Amino acid sequence: MKVLYGGTFAPPHPGHYYIANILRFYFDDVVILPTPSNPWKPLEFPMEIRNKLISIMFSNFYIDWHHYESGSPYLVDILDYLQERYKYLAFALGDDVFLQLDKFKDFKKILEFFKIYVVAIRNHTEEDVRKKQEELGIKEVLIIHSPFNLSSTLVRRLLKENQIQKIEEIYRVLRYHKWYTDFMYQLFSRHI
Repeated sequence: MKVLYGGTFAPPHPGHYYIANILRFYFDDVVILPTPSNPWKPLEFPMEIRNKLISIMFSNFYIDWHHYESGSPYLVDILDYLQERYKYLAFALGDDVFLQLDKFKDFKKILEFFKIYVVAIRNHTEEDVRKKQEELGIKEVLIIHSPFNLSSTLVRRLLKENQIQKIEEIYRVLRYHKWYTDFMYQLFSRHI
């Protein structure tokens, strides 16, 4: 069974990588779906750098860039386009996006695309997710808890505030786990 793991990944971080690897325990095929934008979070990270970082972070996964051909920033249009190419049965996303799914364009159509939703919990509680699951009428939701207290928002804030020592701390952890290369650090450094 295939799962699409969607997100803006701006920038990608160990929490994203952890979730992608956990998904491999549950699904035969994990496909990374970098979405062009998120209506609730401005994409402050340059798209071309974000895409390079995604390519490095998820180098051992298939990354689907084909949806950019759809020409639409809306998740429903991207999923519609991809469903013509593949039959995905599951969709993995972060808790913040899942809890706002009913605010997306044509969200009821989005709900029809998948049998299973996988929600990575970091900011909210399992109770919040289960409540939204019931509201939306989704039968099956698999919850994965992220052990990382790190978000793309935090990384962007540290870059904006020029807090190089915190970025270097993050980098040391990432490098220890071989999640980022010197090339990726150089890309980050240009924005500090």
